[in-house]
Amino acid sequence: MTWGRLRAAKVGEGKLLARSVIRTVEAHSIHGHVQAGSPDESLLDYPFLFHSVLETDPRDLRMPMGEDTVAITETSSRGGMLAFRFVSGNSTELPVMYDPNTATTASVNPGGNRFVVNGAWVIVYPAERIVLLERKRPGVPVYQIEKFLSNFGRGRLGMAGLTMSLNPIPSRSFEEEVSRFTRIREASITLKRPNHSWTKSAEAMLGELGESNAGAVQLQLNADRGQSLSKTRGVVNEVIELARRPINALKNAVIKGRTPEYEGERSVSLQKHVVKGTARIDPHSDAIDQLAPLLEVASQMVEEIGDLEWRND
Repeated sequence: MTWGRLRAAKVGEGKLLARSVIRTVEAHSIHGHVQAGSPDESLLDYPFLFHSVLETDPRDLRMPMGEDTVAITETSSRGGMLAFRFVSGNSTELPVMYDPNTATTASVNPGGNRFVVNGAWVIVYPAERIVLLERKRPGVPVYQIEKFLSNFGRGRLGMAGLTMSLNPIPSRSFEEEVSRFTRIREASITLKRPNHSWTKSAEAMLGELGESNAGAVQLQLNADRGQSLSKTRGVVNEVIELARRPINALKNAVIKGRTPEYEGERSVSLQKHVVKGTARIDPHSDAIDQLAPLLEVASQMVEEIGDLEWRND
């Protein structure tokens, strides 16, 4: 390559970097039950559910959720990986445009029964029960993705009482942060029914959850004044044990207390310590082109998750 061509290539690369943005990808595990809590409860067939979504006409992949409409507009598959672009928006509100030259705003009607939506890619490895979510603001909330999949399975596939939960896959940094506490004043834990229903570890924490038929559990513990919750036994220790598993029942855990390097109290949330990756995309390109760098990062993340201590719930 001549110097002129090399320089032109570098200029082109610089322009691409200038207009690109960094997107975060977060790892979650999938937990699904059909007729949860009943004598006929069964585990969800994850490949069947997601391949059914893939094979459905996109015009039928649209659901109202309160004031919003949630839909899937693009799909892709490669080997054991499936990808879905979820969008969410309010069909009753007109977008408002701001003009910096006049410092005024005006509502804009897209026309043609169209409305503005926010989109995000959801990359699924059904056999591994791993979901990689493109996270951005505004985007598509996790709870809307959970509800969409639950409703799809119930309505289209006849899976009565299907419940779905996407739980964050904890990074090693969560346990590291908790270990720094010299005093734990409070611990708040949220558990969702895991794949194989309530496990021995969760039952040791909270009793016979299976007999209680609980779909979700919230627990808060507070130490006596001037005292600390134990890190080596009891609930906090059980939370750490659960967080060591890539696929577990933890929806969130928040630990509050004191550490040597901070003045005053600090808080550590599991949802801030999730296995993550980042990808650089061109926001002006179409959705399929934006998917390519996200898939590359997702593949690396699945390998990273496979290196974690693999004991599943």
